[in-house]
Amino acid sequence: MTLTIARNGWGSQVDSFEAPLTVEGLQNSQTTFTGIFIRAPVIKALHSAPDRPPIRVIARLPLGVPKPEAITSLDEDDPRRIVAVQQGNHLLTTFHPELTKDGRFHEYFVRVCVVPLLSP
Repeated sequence: MTLTIARNGWGSQVDSFEAPLTVEGLQNSQTTFTGIFIRAPVIKALHSAPDRPPIRVIARLPLGVPKPEAITSLDEDDPRRIVAVQQGNHLLTTFHPELTKDGRFHEYFVRVCVVPLLSP
């Protein structure tokens, strides 16, 4: 994917947190998805490349999450709020969707990223 990322962007494992996420394209999208952030990376920048599909942001951290003191300035346009992106058949999250009992993110991945590759 054409982006810049920083490891452990919110701190160490003791700084792990959960956040309610609105994820574009999930089934029943009016119900938030619980993002579990453990030693979570942060997206620092999205880049375009003429030979790659555009990156589509599908989820952002709500303002005020994690605790406001974690980052001094996290406004609406800060790329560090981006927590899920899709580029072509690639999907990237900065949280662990597999740690919830909510299967909607996995269904999204199969429907949007896998099934189109199976079509002739």
